[in-house]
Amino acid sequence: MKTREFKITSDGKEVATIECTDDGFNVKCTEECAKMCKDFKGCC
Repeated sequence: MKTREFKITSDGKEVATIECTDDGFNVKCTEECAKMCKDFKGCC
């Protein structure tokens, strides 16, 4: 199974990582993301 990782940044800070696999994808947020987007129920 192949896994690819994509880093999401905002204003130079890493806010999330998206892991894409053959089965789908996972989103992992950092603490910075959690502070910025408390209303975003999808990952934070």
